[in-house]
Amino acid sequence: MEPGQEAVALSSIFVTGASGFIGRRLCLELAARGLPVVAVARRQLDLPPGLRQCRVADYADLKLPADCGVIHLAEAAIADGGVGGLRAQSLRVLEPLLAQQPKHLIYASSALVFRADRQQPRRIDEIPDGEGAYAEAKQACEARVLRSGYCVVRLGNVFGPAMQNRIVLHDIIDQLGQSGPMRLRNGLSARDFVSVAAVVRGFAELARRRLAGVFHLSSGHAISVEILARLCMKVAGEAERPVLSAIPQASWLALDPSEAARRIGWRPDSDISPALAEMIEATR
Repeated sequence: MEPGQEAVALSSIFVTGASGFIGRRLCLELAARGLPVVAVARRQLDLPPGLRQCRVADYADLKLPADCGVIHLAEAAIADGGVGGLRAQSLRVLEPLLAQQPKHLIYASSALVFRADRQQPRRIDEIPDGEGAYAEAKQACEARVLRSGYCVVRLGNVFGPAMQNRIVLHDIIDQLGQSGPMRLRNGLSARDFVSVAAVVRGFAELARRRLAGVFHLSSGHAISVEILARLCMKVAGEAERPVLSAIPQASWLALDPSEAARRIGWRPDSDISPALAEMIEATR
């Protein structure tokens, strides 16, 4: 633990977006560590006994008690109006949380604040250069959080059982057990894949310490969709199947997680195959 950054005592830790793929796992992780977690969601959740829930119609209406922490995972709804609409909606939810001056706040961001055009992991000191509504909304929220002296966590491509949003991994898993080749849209696209179990460990470590600045929770290297498909086929016992890619267009995006290793001792899984096996088994 960094000098001067002893474990922070919080009356409670509010996790917004607790109904989501990462949020639910994070609430369970925090509770397992004996931390006073409150799951915040817009619908009623089926939670284990003893895990507190706060149901809100709008995250902007969330009222925080004194000396609490917040892990803000909730995504703004996609608004009409392109970049400006999504940025405004994201800030509309974030600003009331910042205005209440929680003792600790962690904002969940994304690798997509960067463009996928460099074949080296993006560092925390690089200026985000991503384009589009989602990237620019995340960039605006990051800047606001950092100006307030809080913590930003950028995530690689998080995967695991019970994912709600479809990613390329689902397209691969859907084809397991079939005959013929594995068909990919773009096998050369390379991304940074990290298990949800590793990610929630990182958030839990950050929840214990009042650290400001940017952290990356990621694998630190990009693997192509073709290699990801071959890993999944190997796990499923289908390693001999051919792989066909419709669009041979290369792109590359990964995050450098070395700051998380240095400051909180966090490291990703050295091998994602067990996490892939868990997701494949849960999907079948």
